[in-house]
Amino acid sequence: EGFRDTGMREAPRSVPALTALVALAAACLLVISRGGRYASMVQGTTMRRGAAGRAGLRTQRQASLPSHVRPSFRRRLARPMRGRAMGGLDDGGDVAHLSDFIPDIASYPSPLASKPGFLDDIRERDEMIMVDISVCKGELCEDDARSYLRAGPRDRIYFKPEEVRAGIVTCGGLCPGLNSVVREVTLSLWQNYGVRSVTGIKYGLRGLRSDMSHSLEDHKREFTIDLNPTTVSGIHQQGGTILGTGRGNYNAEAIMKTMEELGLNMLFVVGGDGTHSAANAIYAAARERGRKISVVGIPKTIDNDISLIDRSFGFETSIEEAQRAIVSAKVEAKASINGVGIVRLMGRHSGAITLMASLASNDVDIALIPEIPFNEQAFLEHLDSVLERKGHAVVVAAEGMAEVVLKELEAEQQPTQELSKGGATQSISGDIGVYLKSSIKEFLKRRKKEHRLINIDPTYMIRSIPANAGDKVYCTVLSQQAVHGAMSGFTGFSAGMVSTNFVYIPITDIIQAGPRKVDPQGQMWYRLITSTQQPAQFVAAEPAVAPVEEEEEEKESDAEASEATVV
Repeated sequence: EGFRDTGMREAPRSVPALTALVALAAACLLVISRGGRYASMVQGTTMRRGAAGRAGLRTQRQASLPSHVRPSFRRRLARPMRGRAMGGLDDGGDVAHLSDFIPDIASYPSPLASKPGFLDDIRERDEMIMVDISVCKGELCEDDARSYLRAGPRDRIYFKPEEVRAGIVTCGGLCPGLNSVVREVTLSLWQNYGVRSVTGIKYGLRGLRSDMSHSLEDHKREFTIDLNPTTVSGIHQQGGTILGTGRGNYNAEAIMKTMEELGLNMLFVVGGDGTHSAANAIYAAARERGRKISVVGIPKTIDNDISLIDRSFGFETSIEEAQRAIVSAKVEAKASINGVGIVRLMGRHSGAITLMASLASNDVDIALIPEIPFNEQAFLEHLDSVLERKGHAVVVAAEGMAEVVLKELEAEQQPTQELSKGGATQSISGDIGVYLKSSIKEFLKRRKKEHRLINIDPTYMIRSIPANAGDKVYCTVLSQQAVHGAMSGFTGFSAGMVSTNFVYIPITDIIQAGPRKVDPQGQMWYRLITSTQQPAQFVAAEPAVAPVEEEEEEKESDAEASEATVV
């Protein structure tokens, strides 16, 4: 208010007021600068592990720590930070680099180092990022934290673009976003680095087994496809994968031989934990031979059961589509007397989709996942109480519940063929939906209750749809980061997002971590049961033994009294 717009600025009328304003601004800048230094330390801290900058950066970071930070954390900063997995796993070390086993390998200036859009994103070769650090009342809550190699382009590349022969293979089951990954890896190689030889390997790792074909030419004709901007145009709008997919068939020696025959020196392997084991075997074989081959994993699992990473692509799409089946089950169940809608969702080992889809829909009365103890009678009794209260119910079960039911029947020494009511006698994932329908039907008939049961299995409908907008963006960034890592000479790693940061994770870390499961004591599970109003676990009711014993004692005492009276 001290300034008036009169052609030229006049001095403020109140000098003390301006002085106070300047002092306040200076104080704010001081707080922001200190807070910024501290914030960069506690979350998403970048570390450059070059020979010159590593010690200096650690010293600088130690000096910026507040005095009340625990000394144990200060001591940890004094030692080199390495890419660590979750607690309990061995130190996986840094991501492997081709120069680790090819000492005289040549490097070249990256074409992205002077390209608009990348100038501020060029990473140091050994730049790390710390994750999972939290602060409680000014002190670090955790005694340890993970750190991974930060994803992104480097200023030096270890492949001449004209010499690159890249291959892309999609393995395992279908998942929304596979075509998006194929498209983005191809376009990133073409547009960002000028690579002109990209080959799609068809039908999973079977396409890298020329020893199973009549001749190499027949193999190329049947199991390879040339990928370029024209062939991948528009495929992201389609479900599935234009490369096809397959399971198993991996033999590192045979695959290495085929890769040499095809001239491949870069391989992008898209798949889950089993596929990552195969990718690790291929990387190990290439390293043992001293071959200049970069092997890169891109995590793919519709169940979201790959550990360490925040999520896999396609997971958001699967949750969104699963809700459509849940809504249908709700509508059908509500339209009938004692109607029960049953929805079977993916999840052999993990109930992540069941949990998140049920939580998102808010229409589910009972969610069953393989991580939670299950007793069939307790489940049926609770279902009956829901029907008494609401007149209908919606049950969502992960496919892995079939194995849980089998174990329960074996524990109760019941014939396991009973599970064949729904054909769910497979050792891993039978049709739990059909089995539950049969079991509920028998239970309600015994209770003489009129009812109607609906069983919906949207599994293959969910797997085969294209990715939604969020997953498409995620596929784009993930694929481009994978390409940056390969061109920068890294190998034996998987690109993923950890604590919202894109990083390179040693494949061995993912293998050692094993599949991710829902925590039965975790907050997300208890958020769900708050919504569904179901018990945290379906366990058998304990028999009322004590009253029986008291009754028997009373009978014995009465008998003794009567005997005494007779005497």
